[in-house]
Amino acid sequence: TGGMGAYSPPALMDAAMRERVQKEILEPTLQGLISEGIDYRGIIYPGLMLTKAGPKVLEYNCRFGDPETQSLMPRFQSDILEWLEAVAQGRLKAVGQPLWDKRVSVGVVLASDGYPGAYQRGQIVSGLESFDLGANLEPKSEDSGIFLFHAGTTLDEKRRVITNGGRVFNVIAIDESIAAARERVYNKLSQNSLSFEGMFYRRDIAGREVL
Repeated sequence: TGGMGAYSPPALMDAAMRERVQKEILEPTLQGLISEGIDYRGIIYPGLMLTKAGPKVLEYNCRFGDPETQSLMPRFQSDILEWLEAVAQGRLKAVGQPLWDKRVSVGVVLASDGYPGAYQRGQIVSGLESFDLGANLEPKSEDSGIFLFHAGTTLDEKRRVITNGGRVFNVIAIDESIAAARERVYNKLSQNSLSFEGMFYRRDIAGREVL
């Protein structure tokens, strides 16, 4: 299926694996663009699978990955607009290195019944008010470090939020460890406040990190 969750950073992508991906995949990709005279300015997102034979490319996207990026963005502390402008203007070196929150994140996708096959649209969403989105940066708030991303939603004629896709929401929690962030996000979901008919989600996201 399309991604049902993501966490950052994964233990599998250690320093040695990052260097290998850099040398075997990212640098040859950039060299290929240069050799063909392509002045590419934008996002290159390679979807990778780590195999016994090493990292393998499943796909390339010229966009941010979903839901992977939704787990990354709460940790990104630099000004994303400044970075995107620097990419477009060809001055990426000038902005230095990005700043990251040292905490980790775990995100779980809330999907429509039947996804990735046929599914119904137009289910009324309830419980959005249970997410105090203004409290994301308030350290004393119960919802500090909890983020809700809309993915497959729209408004009906009564201005109610309804489902409009297979992956409807992504709920992200950040904390000091994968185990703590994972517990926070699943505790939030277990409250059953946010719901729509046929909603389901995987309960094993980041499970390999805490076994």
